Amino acid sequence: MVHVRAFDEVFSDTVVQRTSYVSDEIIYGAKFIPMFYPDKNNESTILDLDKLNIYQKAEIPLSELKNNNEPRAV
Repeated sequence: MVHVRAFDEVFSDTVVQRTSYVSDEIIYGAKFIPMFYPDKNNESTILDLDKLNIYQKAEIPLSELKNNNEPRAV
């Protein structure tokens, strides 16, 4: 079960999303690449949907590891 909580500055509200995944769908030690960037004039934000599922390797802090480099239960 993944629980994501964030703050939406536009509507000044907390946003919550819950999703469940099977173990084959989880890529440990990865993070999504940024999908958005400012336009040339810094007036708008460009959202690149082609990057929706693209990820890269991510550093895992030692505090998140336990014996045999397995993720620690939260």
